[in-house]
Formats: sequence, structure tokens, C-alpha cells
Amino acid sequence: MKPMRTERLILRNWEERDRELFHRINSDDRVMEFFPFRRDRATADAMMDEFRSWIAEDSYGFA
Repeated sequence: MKPMRTERLILRNWEERDRELFHRINSDDRVMEFFPFRRDRATADAMMDEFRSWIAEDSYGFA
């Protein structure tokens, strides 16, 4: 996926450097307030891998 840029925003694929942040987001009680679960690190990593593979395969995906 080629990054898309505006004045205030950059849309890009998840990168390896995002793994810790992705896990923190997915395990934060406030962020996940309306979800019935929190993701541990292994589950968050697997979910990120899945999102990245969708984007690599289809050029778009859930971000």
C-alpha cells in the first residue's frame, strides 16, 4: 500500500514498529470499553499480521 498524505494525516499500512502500540490499543480498557475482550500480545500480533496480509493481497484492508 502506498501511503496517502493530506495536510494533517498519513494513511499507511501497519509496520513492525507499530506492534507495541497496536497491542497497547487492543488491551486498553478505555479504548476497548465496548468490546467484550482485550487482546494479549500474541493475539494482537496475530491480528496485525492478518491485517497486513489482507492489505498485501488486496491492496486494502482493515486498519
